[in-house]
Amino acid sequence: MKKNSIRMSVRPNHAKRTFTIRKYENGKCYVKYRTYEFPKTEFEDMLGFTESDWKNWLWTQDAYYVVR
Repeated sequence: MKKNSIRMSVRPNHAKRTFTIRKYENGKCYVKYRTYEFPKTEFEDMLGFTESDWKNWLWTQDAYYVVR
């Protein structure tokens, strides 16, 4: 039995101060999120987030929307 591999990729957009978050399962993107624009200091703080931080953020916040 093959174990599903779920991975997350987060890319910042410095000009817009947003993040694009993609979730992959077995190498294929199955959902893409985009955050709303953040104030400069909050955006800079979030640049240091780990994958675990992002998972928690997605679970607890609603400052993003599904792109596809």
